[in-house]
Amino acid sequence: MSHGFIDETSSVESEQLLSAVAEHLRRPLLYIRQEAELAQNLDKKLSAESIHISADSGLKLIEHYLTWQRFASSAQNHQTAQVGLTAVMQNVSNELRSIAKGSQTELTLRSSGKYAPVIVNSELLKSGMSALGLAFIEAAGEKQYSKVVFGVHRSRWGLVAGVYSPQLSIRADSFLRHKNLVGSARQLLPTSSHTTMSGVALADALFDQLSVKLRPSKHKGMDGLAITLTPSPQLSLL
Repeated sequence: MSHGFIDETSSVESEQLLSAVAEHLRRPLLYIRQEAELAQNLDKKLSAESIHISADSGLKLIEHYLTWQRFASSAQNHQTAQVGLTAVMQNVSNELRSIAKGSQTELTLRSSGKYAPVIVNSELLKSGMSALGLAFIEAAGEKQYSKVVFGVHRSRWGLVAGVYSPQLSIRADSFLRHKNLVGSARQLLPTSSHTTMSGVALADALFDQLSVKLRPSKHKGMDGLAITLTPSPQLSLL
């Protein structure tokens, strides 16, 4: 994607992403309304923790959309810096830990070694991984004993960073088909869950600003979605 002011193509993408986010936000808002009605009918107090988790998840999704919009509409080159992938994934997983706990999902980080930093825009990378993590937490949380893993490993093409779950099964053809229809209909995450594609669509758009592609991936026997980044040659010995 070019990094100029929003053109007609980018405007369409913006509308599609906004539509996906709006569809996603219906779920936590409906939950809060139902909880309020139930508490009123049974004369019980609302669960502050449940409402906080639902609201926090929705707010993060909105923040990720605004981050994408800000970068997509900028005519300036995106500022890059040396970034440690494992550190970024650790930071994002820590930020999502309370949401995962509220969804009764175990959240862990797996890194297969010590790697050289990559040169990338850290804000876009963090926002994309957070949006992806939110989608996986919601999808995996529909299963019992659910688990979501933020993983980093090396491949022959570079360093792979992604989000995985043993509860989910993702097919490449299904992922591409759903991805192409985001915004035109209520698209579900291409797994055995009922989670919408909004978080994945946002992650894909954010990573597109980094000129990397989100794709189905496997790690430690788990299915997931990941990106591949090239470590800095100058720092390859670190």
